[in-house]
Amino acid sequence: MRARWAATLSLCAGVALAEPPGIAEFHAGVAAYQARDYATALERFEASYAARRAASALSNVALTQKALGRPASARATLLRLLRDHASELSEADRAAAEATLIELAKGVARLSIEVSPGDAVVVVDGARVEGGAAREVEVDPGARELVVSAPGFRDERRTVDAAGRTRVEVLRLDE
Repeated sequence: MRARWAATLSLCAGVALAEPPGIAEFHAGVAAYQARDYATALERFEASYAARRAASALSNVALTQKALGRPASARATLLRLLRDHASELSEADRAAAEATLIELAKGVARLSIEVSPGDAVVVVDGARVEGGAAREVEVDPGARELVVSAPGFRDERRTVDAAGRTRVEVLRLDE
């Protein structure tokens, strides 16, 4: 009887000491960020956000994307933060996020994509770009993977070096 009670007591102690989901990942992200291991920090902050959907984790995802030189990704994350977590943010945090959005816009590359047929599916770095024959998308500077496809046509794949404003024409997909 006494052994069963001791086992139950140790189980209860373990439950009392357990952290909420995502907390360990968040702390690991902070440690990695402080060590300037931004790739690991990003993984940990994304895991933390997936586990608990906290504004602080998403904010740190954006901060880490910025440190990695990914301004378009950081902008998209901040816009999501403002959209999905506005009620959790202080006025100062909202103002800081909005100011950072403006700052990050200066480093974003913009792809202008023209396709035919106009209903072709356009995917940049795995993300679908909605629109018709002419589409605009903010991307991080550097090499971007572009895939254009439409029923009855062969897919076109290109690597585009995005810097500033880059125009991409896919006048007609081959049948």
